[in-house]
Amino acid sequence: MTTGRTPRSSRSLRIPILLLLLTAVGFGAEAQSEPAAEAGEQRRDAAALELLEKVDAKTKSVERVRYRGLTEATGAATQFMPERIEGQIVADGWAGNQPQRFFGTLTVPGTEDGSWKKVTGGGNGDMFFVVDHEDKKAYEDMDPGVIGSYGQYFGNFGMLEFLHPTPFSDELNADVVEMRGTQTIGGVECQEVYVEYSQNRGTSKWCFSTEDHLPRQRVRYIEAGLGNQGEIVITISELDVEPEITDATFRLDLPEGYEQIDDFAP
Repeated sequence: MTTGRTPRSSRSLRIPILLLLLTAVGFGAEAQSEPAAEAGEQRRDAAALELLEKVDAKTKSVERVRYRGLTEATGAATQFMPERIEGQIVADGWAGNQPQRFFGTLTVPGTEDGSWKKVTGGGNGDMFFVVDHEDKKAYEDMDPGVIGSYGQYFGNFGMLEFLHPTPFSDELNADVVEMRGTQTIGGVECQEVYVEYSQNRGTSKWCFSTEDHLPRQRVRYIEAGLGNQGEIVITISELDVEPEITDATFRLDLPEGYEQIDDFAP
């Protein structure tokens, strides 16, 4: 792991470009889906490492991406994030610790219990915006903070690994890396790899396509103390690593009848 770089295993829970305050999100020690390795013990399966090397190389070659995503939280994880976020996002490039440009439309919890609403957000590196389709209001500014509290949804959605310069370095350097079975994710056959990260940074199960060696699902095992456990499951479908995009893809296109507010979103 590069000194001074935020561990990517934690960073994939948020998109820093949207709200810097999301860096405060933390889940403590994560639960083990089975007995964890003893302190200092390493179990690094050669076949699993070989697969991760292929996945890392293939993911590094991705310059732009579009996909549908579903993030689900259960148990202890719901203390820190919504139970369900789904939608579609397109992004390209990398700028320090975040996608250079992005645009996404998500379905998120609404203002009333049990209700849902659509939110669109994006940025091109110079201007950032968010649109609340329930209130028919849009907010745009040079400051990414304009997205306001909506950042919690974009920050907990999707996989930054697709554009990150070292996408699976944390997994390649984990204490435990083991091959598991196979499963089908959205019609795509995947191989499972179980990981226990170094320095007690938790555990995950990854599912990688057997055809293109790109990720389709990650399960993070969460423990908030006193046996309060949960999971965060990020599932990817309709993956396109060569989407057609233009500069206009990442700009605010104010829908007819909507009001543009000269302020930050609440």
